[in-house]
Amino acid sequence: MAAPVDRYFKTLTEQEEEAVLAMCSRIEMAKGEILFKKGEQSTSMYIVAEGEFTVTDEKPAQKVYISSIHPGGLIGEMSFLDESPRSATVTAKENSVILRMTKEDFVRTLLEAPALGTRLLLAIAILLVDRLRKADAALTSLATSPSRLIDEAGLAKAVESVRGF
Repeated sequence: MAAPVDRYFKTLTEQEEEAVLAMCSRIEMAKGEILFKKGEQSTSMYIVAEGEFTVTDEKPAQKVYISSIHPGGLIGEMSFLDESPRSATVTAKENSVILRMTKEDFVRTLLEAPALGTRLLLAIAILLVDRLRKADAALTSLATSPSRLIDEAGLAKAVESVRGF
């Protein structure tokens, strides 16, 4: 397996890496090509082998950037696990190569090679924990930003003086 993929799959043996690659199909994507759109149904997960992908969400009258996924990153792991609709739109930022793993192939692996299936689940869990920690940090920053900005700008004192407090 390519070195960038090792971040999440570092516990796999060489033989297990080969088994993972064998269950994946290689897909080449052109710059600007959409992998999937928010709301679509699918239970495939993708490993970025080469290139970069942009994750966005559509809000009224604007496209909101969520993140970029680089080589070694996983895409679509939430729908892969819980079969919910895609939570965002993913687009190739440049010519890219991804490895597609279907849920059916994964379930077959769980049944035929439980140790490998367990390690794959652990890899996905590590990724989700990483993303949850980043989301927590972002929420904390957002929650404290307004009061910090008001304090830094001296707006609270200005409002108090106008109100006569």
